[in-house]
Amino acid sequence: MNLGYPPLEGVGGGLIMSFMEKASPKNNWHYNNKLKIFASQLRKNMTKAEACLWKYGLKSGKLSHWKFNRQSPILNYIADFMCKNLLIIIEVDSFTHEWDETYKKDRKKMKIN
Repeated sequence: MNLGYPPLEGVGGGLIMSFMEKASPKNNWHYNNKLKIFASQLRKNMTKAEACLWKYGLKSGKLSHWKFNRQSPILNYIADFMCKNLLIIIEVDSFTHEWDETYKKDRKKMKIN
């Protein structure tokens, strides 16, 4: 979910936030407490793809010893999965946000007109 920070094109086609400091414990990984309630709702209503990846891959350190969090509110987004140690975010179903119906629901949830 995008709520307004403008990402800039990065090296290799990736997106970066060039005007912000790197996520770290010092800045609480850019955690957005205002989206906490929405993230909680999304954790309770994961898509099949998210549930499978969580259950069979990321939960409880099944992927080596890396700890992943589900539905983490970062900046103005809610990332499907995040590993703080690796500084990586995994977005499983980003294509669904492009669907007109989902887009309208997302905007309604965030009360953006």
